[in-house]
Amino acid sequence: MIIFISRRRCGRHKSVLIITEQHTIVLPSYVLEELKRVIKRKFSQKYALLDKFIQELPFTLAYTPEKIDAKKYPEIRDKAVDFVNGSV
Repeated sequence: MIIFISRRRCGRHKSVLIITEQHTIVLPSYVLEELKRVIKRKFSQKYALLDKFIQELPFTLAYTPEKIDAKKYPEIRDKAVDFVNGSV
């Protein structure tokens, strides 16, 4: 979830401060890369603002490998759930 800080709404700014003061945000590197790709593609005029936002947001970066060994980490899928009938 991303919370954009607006100068007009102090409540949002307060919530970001509370979140970042009381919790540690951990972002995987692939999430940041995907965010950058999407913003660049869909909102290229706002790309510079994204960099500023990322620089000001206190977070811990968790590096993720580019390639995952499928033998060591096989694909994990949840069982399909039938929400209409409530069965798995």
